[in-house]
Amino acid sequence: MIDKLINEINIALNNKLYLTALTAALTLPDVCGKAEYPNSGTKKRYTDWYKKYVPNANIPAETVYSLRCSLLHEGNIDSESKNNVKFQLMINEYTHPLGFEFCFNNNIKHADGSSEEKITVYVGFLCTIICNAAMEYYKANKEKFSFLNYEIFDLSSSFKW
Repeated sequence: MIDKLINEINIALNNKLYLTALTAALTLPDVCGKAEYPNSGTKKRYTDWYKKYVPNANIPAETVYSLRCSLLHEGNIDSESKNNVKFQLMINEYTHPLGFEFCFNNNIKHADGSSEEKITVYVGFLCTIICNAAMEYYKANKEKFSFLNYEIFDLSSSFKW
């Protein structure tokens, strides 16, 4: 199941379906976190798995979790949390997803004294590092994924018009 999802994320990236790819990639730490920490709550297992298995992301686990929550639950990329985090999604089609792209933070202070954190996320980079980490984890821990007990049936192959 993990390998199929990662394959579909790569197809989405190759077809410039960046929000689809990002949305799917942000679910991988959920699934892998459930395998690694089955008795923990969602946020804890997500952030603990991400911290342990996603190297060199340049984005803290809590921030990625915030992006995941905003995107999956609200269809939005800006966090409505008390942290006042604004995300900027970037696409660079001219480099390999693992090229020199990175993610970075920028703290913005406004004239009224308020501040916000603006986080630039290179979609291809984030998707790729999460997918690579999830695939490595899955290959090494397939026995932990027994909770994934469903199949997808392709009915189109059984129909003849």
